[in-house]
Amino acid sequence: MLVISHKTELAHHDPLGTNLRSAALTWMRGRGLFDLPGLGQDSVYFEPTRDDKVRRIAALRCDVFIDDLDVVLEHALMPEPCRRILFRGPPQSRFEQYQSWGEISDALFVGQ
Repeated sequence: MLVISHKTELAHHDPLGTNLRSAALTWMRGRGLFDLPGLGQDSVYFEPTRDDKVRRIAALRCDVFIDDLDVVLEHALMPEPCRRILFRGPPQSRFEQYQSWGEISDALFVGQ
């Protein structure tokens, strides 16, 4: 399991200069996500641009990718064999989509 995120390092309009990547890792750690089998902090990739994010998805040969933005899933560099799942997207989306992580879990793991 991997996390690939388009996240700038520093908040642009934050006078304190909050490191958004560190904050995201702290949030994940605080919710016990790194206690899950197969997900360690070394499985998290932060990319500075959306293009870089999609390149990382392709380079790591992701079988499934879940995002909350259509624009990522429809990106020209998104690898064709990758199963694309939209999380809480607009109803008119052309992608497979679910409204909760439970629904995604069922779609990916139940009945296998």
